[in-house]
Amino acid sequence: MTSAPEIFVTIDGPSTRDIDDAFCLQQVGGGWRLTVAIAAPAAEVEPGSAHDLAARKQAATVYARTRVVKSMLPLSMSEERCSLLAGVERFAMLITIDLDGQLKASEPRIHFGNVKIAHRLVYEDVPFLATQKGDLGQMMRDAINLSKALLAGRRSAGALAFFDLTKLVYLDEDGALQRASSADDMIGHIVIQEFMVLANTQMARWAIQREIPFIYRSHRPKLAAPPVTDLLESIRTMSQDALSEQLKVIMGTAVYSAHVQGHYALNLPFYCHATSPLRRYVDLVNQRQALAHCKALALPHTQEEVAEICAQVNETLSQAKIDRSESFKEVVVNRAAKALDGAPVERLGDPELVQAIKLSASSGGMPGALSSFLARRMTGGGLPDKVLDVMVTAASAIKLPQDLRSAWVNLLSTEPTRAKHFLMFALQTGLATEHGAQDEAIGTSGFLVRVSVRRVSDNTVLKAGARAPRKRDAENLASARLMCLFMGAAADASFSGDQDSLPAAVAAPSAPCPQPTGGARNYKGEILEFCQKKRLAPPVFTVTSSGPTNDARFKCVAQWNLGEEIPTVVFEGAKTKKEAEAGASKLLLAEVGLN
Repeated sequence: MTSAPEIFVTIDGPSTRDIDDAFCLQQVGGGWRLTVAIAAPAAEVEPGSAHDLAARKQAATVYARTRVVKSMLPLSMSEERCSLLAGVERFAMLITIDLDGQLKASEPRIHFGNVKIAHRLVYEDVPFLATQKGDLGQMMRDAINLSKALLAGRRSAGALAFFDLTKLVYLDEDGALQRASSADDMIGHIVIQEFMVLANTQMARWAIQREIPFIYRSHRPKLAAPPVTDLLESIRTMSQDALSEQLKVIMGTAVYSAHVQGHYALNLPFYCHATSPLRRYVDLVNQRQALAHCKALALPHTQEEVAEICAQVNETLSQAKIDRSESFKEVVVNRAAKALDGAPVERLGDPELVQAIKLSASSGGMPGALSSFLARRMTGGGLPDKVLDVMVTAASAIKLPQDLRSAWVNLLSTEPTRAKHFLMFALQTGLATEHGAQDEAIGTSGFLVRVSVRRVSDNTVLKAGARAPRKRDAENLASARLMCLFMGAAADASFSGDQDSLPAAVAAPSAPCPQPTGGARNYKGEILEFCQKKRLAPPVFTVTSSGPTNDARFKCVAQWNLGEEIPTVVFEGAKTKKEAEAGASKLLLAEVGLN
């Protein structure tokens, strides 16, 4: 017996009008019953019709951010007659899945019928509604708990499943890094993602068991891709930009196939797309096959026709991706070139900055305006790793201007933990080789760490060392000093003395290398240390940004669950995410009397 009424809701972005999917979640005994309702354009779009041929040629709806640029189906169909609008009865495909207490799914039940959506929600509504009373509030609480359990179960089974509410990032079904606008927004996305992954998986199982010609989603990684368990471990330590770049390189491309080939990121033997038929042609074809089977009619598509559709859709989507990439690159390069010719560099976004740095390196020097702008952005903490990585590459081709070398010293002095990322980037891209590291305990006073690399551009061996009470701190500081040398900043007297028996490091410019910092308080670190000592859960920091990329302002909302009370503070107007978190941490310490 179910313990709640049947309430169907849709959860989408605020501007979405082509609403494909809805769900209803009910507690059944010691488990759950999830019913996913899918818009049913297959009932209107006949195979071979003008609408069908146009949809097949386009393959998918084209979006610019959240705005529809070119709809796969006529808007009168995708946004009106077939869209699952609240309060309107619609014909839909219904996928019903029962889950036991261990989240084991029973045989899915697929049928078609009328459904009426009770509520049209946006992603950020979900956490708030979960705090409310009534049947809808209970269903949202259950949806959050079940989706998190499904994600954890997928991860433990070897899937590339991950989300981080503090960094506002998560991985989609193909292993691509996605960013949410807020913690509430992410929770809503996780709910829909997990329910749709489950529905698509069970739909594929259903088609296989009935030997229905179907289109499957296949994902094979590049040969260099590590085991998923190793990749999940690196996710916890890598920066967002570095992780995004690595995933783009190793993930490979998911494609459509008439045969089951498995899905690497999901770690599933079979998977399909069936939950977005208003915007993806493949989903429409699969729904067409399911509808015919449920009505005991002849299937619209044979196995051979399904294979032909796969080939055409894969080619169309691949070419569209290339076209978008080439068009974007052309615009970016043109803007970067104009900036090097004297146009205002302040208007450049991060992609244009990357191209401007590359053009500077290839032309043998960097204009002063660009150098000064980059140095200011670095000092303010406003440059992502993808821009800084390109600067590491440029340093092997040209001598960076003094203000940039000083900015690198300042960055690595204040954040020496970031040095290992840049060092690994140089090694992985062939800019450096022969990485060596030695460490030794110095009595009871700490550790001495020595590191070295060979810079390929001039075949110079660079060496650096550092002492610190903790081995990890010594490693980070030594790596920071080594990267300063790599970027062209010379060691000062105290740095050279810190190396003990190491020869003097090789470098030319006169910017000092980083020394251990001690003046500024690490408010967030103090809180985390306090939590560790008292065995408390750390605060949740939610950071959002506003304004242009090159002059963004950051806002941090921090909540600390201390049991009987949950102090909440807001710090606004910060120039960097780190500054926002530090400001919120300072306010939290004052709020609970620990300042």
